[in-house]
Amino acid sequence: MAKKTIKQALNEAVGLYKAGNIEAAKRLFSRIIQIEPNQPDANHNMGRLLIESGDLEEALHFLKTALEANFSEAQYWFSNIDALFRLNRFSEAAELLEIAKDKGCKGPAFDDLGEKLNSPAVKKEIEIKTIRGIIKDKPDFETAYLGLGNALKEQGKLEEAVEAYKKALAVKPDYAEAYSNMGVTLQQQGKLEEAIEAYNKALAIQPNNATASHVVSALTGLTTNTAPRAYVENLFDGYAKQFDESLVKRLEYRIPKIISDLAQNLHGTGSMGSILDLGCGTGLLGLEIKEYCSNLEGIDLSYQMLEQARKNNVYDNLNHIDIVEHLSESELDFDYFMSTDVFIYVGELSDVFRLIKTRNKRSGRLIFSTEHTELNGFHLEQSGRYSHSKSYIESLCSKFDYSMSHFSTAPLRKDKGQFLEGGLYVLAF
Repeated sequence: MAKKTIKQALNEAVGLYKAGNIEAAKRLFSRIIQIEPNQPDANHNMGRLLIESGDLEEALHFLKTALEANFSEAQYWFSNIDALFRLNRFSEAAELLEIAKDKGCKGPAFDDLGEKLNSPAVKKEIEIKTIRGIIKDKPDFETAYLGLGNALKEQGKLEEAVEAYKKALAVKPDYAEAYSNMGVTLQQQGKLEEAIEAYNKALAIQPNNATASHVVSALTGLTTNTAPRAYVENLFDGYAKQFDESLVKRLEYRIPKIISDLAQNLHGTGSMGSILDLGCGTGLLGLEIKEYCSNLEGIDLSYQMLEQARKNNVYDNLNHIDIVEHLSESELDFDYFMSTDVFIYVGELSDVFRLIKTRNKRSGRLIFSTEHTELNGFHLEQSGRYSHSKSYIESLCSKFDYSMSHFSTAPLRKDKGQFLEGGLYVLAF
């Protein structure tokens, strides 16, 4: 076939491709490639066609041929990166993208691929591939199996995660952290008896394991006064970077906005004055309330959550400290104390109420949310969180001389696909 004839055949094949006549286009591209195996346009179009039909490995063969025949065509670079991405070969895709950028390839399509390759999900896949490579070279490396289990758990691949933890324990039978993390995974699967067994094994090796101790209490129906500090710190330090994405977007968490609106409506016009955000986390409440107050301070147990809050640049002061410790030791001079979804890790709230009432220099309001229960008192749920009843909050109001100016219930956030019921309180002191 002469060069002119090949060009004509290419035009015809592309026309068939665009018209949706895939099989005819494939046959014609194949004929061109048989005659001129390295013809870049034919190989590239064949590759794109095969991507669309799901034949990714075969597509990559043709796309590589096109790129090797013409390194100056940006579209060839893009298609190779795209195919690698679709094959979950993220490390290779990222490396090729960097080379493409160095050669001047740019534009929205390349930017979009870059964003995808930098997403948490893709980074997790790269991490898993790296760990698997380490295990292949060193199959008796228990820490690598633990890391693999943790990464798989974060992806929701719970069965695979449990198997990874079991392999870690096969190498190191007294690996308390592996037992504890396996307990978390089994609990997420609803295998509560197996989870309790795993946690108890962790406690037998490491009696001070905060996570295992707290969750065993939760799963066996024992209500403790508060979650261990180490449990809360570890939980939220590990959750900090994806906290807002997970809580707001996936779990439809709206309490900071609801609390802020409630406070503004009750306060009326003018500045709300000085506010202390108890357990500020990444600063979701701060973002909602900042413009309505003259001073905004936040405290939290999780250093990593505070690092995220600092990026929002809305707090006048942030402290890494326990709530009761801060209320006991720091100078308190606030108009409002606010807390969103924090008391679910505290349980017994007597100290919080007492210290605010007795140590704050002025009268003010305490506004907060709870995980609501109709049962009397407060309860440690199987989730490891505490629920509080209205009657329990009323008993604290009576004991420490608060008046309840508002109570309502609202959807708190999704949990296992269903919304949890929250309690919203405004107390004056």
